[in-house]
Amino acid sequence: MRKLLKIMAFLLIALTLASPNLSAQVGSSKVVSTKKVDAKKIVKQKKIFAPVDKRWENSIRLLYEFPISAGIHYDGMYRVHKAVGIGFGTGYNYVFRDFNRGNSFHRIPLYAKARFYIVGEKKVNPFFGIAQGIDMGFYKILTDGSEYGITADPQHVVSEWMFIGSHTRLEFGLNIRFNARRSMFFSIEGGLSANPDVGHIIENNTPYFGGYHHYYPAFGANIGFTF
Repeated sequence: MRKLLKIMAFLLIALTLASPNLSAQVGSSKVVSTKKVDAKKIVKQKKIFAPVDKRWENSIRLLYEFPISAGIHYDGMYRVHKAVGIGFGTGYNYVFRDFNRGNSFHRIPLYAKARFYIVGEKKVNPFFGIAQGIDMGFYKILTDGSEYGITADPQHVVSEWMFIGSHTRLEFGLNIRFNARRSMFFSIEGGLSANPDVGHIIENNTPYFGGYHHYYPAFGANIGFTF
């Protein structure tokens, strides 16, 4: 009986001495696993700058186009996906000189637009876009007619003219996001624009409204803000 009691006492002492080491090992394993989980969460959070919600976006952009045209445009788009926006645009362009005879005119575009973002939730998003619509051009021509070989009054002949032509653009750019709603972008674009045929108007004495125009390539650069 005494031997049995001695054995039991020895086992109790051994268990008492071993228990702190076991609890320390268990505690340390918990701390290590917690640190691993936190590190994984941090890595995942760094991959996403800010979520992109399905919402309406407004953009104002300033543009310069060749040949010597400056303007301001409004684009409204709905982000149907973090990588896709669909909407429309309009604005005003003053063309300092056209391709044909170096005359200036006013152009008002109206177009449908789609934009595709390469990486929608990053802080910097490359993108490309397409736009298709119409250009409305407005002209006022002052001339004495001599350069076209026609007889005219000594006073300048005034012709008012308007045309409606196609507007086509392909755009490539870089969008820089400040937060989930606001961003700034830079882009270049190319396409076709209608230019008036001034000579046809004067030589044929076309009054007020005429649809005579030609299509020429257009290349430009944009800077804009989205909010």
